[in-house]
Amino acid sequence: MRPELNGSCVKSFSKHANQHNKALSVALKKLQSRLPGFKYSIVYYYHALANRIKNPTKYGEVICCGSGLDNGRNCGGGSNGTQTYNLCSNRNDYVLFGGHHTQKTNQQLAQLFWSGAPNVIGPYNVKQFFEFV
Repeated sequence: MRPELNGSCVKSFSKHANQHNKALSVALKKLQSRLPGFKYSIVYYYHALANRIKNPTKYGEVICCGSGLDNGRNCGGGSNGTQTYNLCSNRNDYVLFGGHHTQKTNQQLAQLFWSGAPNVIGPYNVKQFFEFV
């Protein structure tokens, strides 16, 4: 089950975000080769959040507040407040509340950034950066 995030607008943003991340990674690797002692880290945020949305049984239901497929739109009744929407009883069982992360998701992402593997944050996580000082 996925929220309604498959429109052309979202696809365009996702495409550009991924292109940016690839170009940034290349640029940082070049800087590292030119600057002795240069350390950097890239958080693959898009993939970490997408993993949660694509695997609701592992991380919780997808969206707590909204309407349509998996409550993926119009949390709060739409722009004029007249559209019906669903509101969950326990937001801690969800990845998103409307378009925002729940506390549970923020805690999961923070843990990944602190000590996650290179496929989530790399080449160093935040914990490793503290070890450099």
